[in-house]
Amino acid sequence: AVFESTDLPRKTVLREFSQFAARFFQPAVAKLDPQLIHKAANDLDVAKEYAVRMLCERNLPEHHPARLVDEEGLAEHLVKHYPAHEFLISRSEAKMLGLPVESAELYDKWPVCRLLHDDFRSGKLSKGHGWIRVFSESDLADIIDGYDDDSDDTNEIEEGNEDHPSAEDDAPPGEGEQVPS
Repeated sequence: AVFESTDLPRKTVLREFSQFAARFFQPAVAKLDPQLIHKAANDLDVAKEYAVRMLCERNLPEHHPARLVDEEGLAEHLVKHYPAHEFLISRSEAKMLGLPVESAELYDKWPVCRLLHDDFRSGKLSKGHGWIRVFSESDLADIIDGYDDDSDDTNEIEEGNEDHPSAEDDAPPGEGEQVPS
């Protein structure tokens, strides 16, 4: 369209447009930090690799539909479409991604898990440091035994935690559901 409306030769139009584009974007490009861009790209690559590893190591039954998920493709999607690790994914979205979603309220140790989550978030368990740990049933039993039987926390475990009602269908993971690893 530019060629036809100006009657200028293609070479001239391309040269002028290239010079204009370079001048137009120069202030923005000058502010980019190549080291920061490199670090961000590496961080995304590492996040994708961890996601692939975690997805490949899931302990799913042999014929579970989630075994059909393309781990590489799902990891790529998660890394590119979610702005931060803390970004929440609803139950329905997790299901659309092919992740196995089950109601956490059906898990017999859900009140204990909820309490542990609250203790972590409050700093009681984390001491201000983030951590990820997959607990076996025996690890979880040891942690439960570690709580003082006379403490208020134990009463919350036995009675259920009323501060956390059952989740709605679209509640994000961690608020009423578990996504099995």
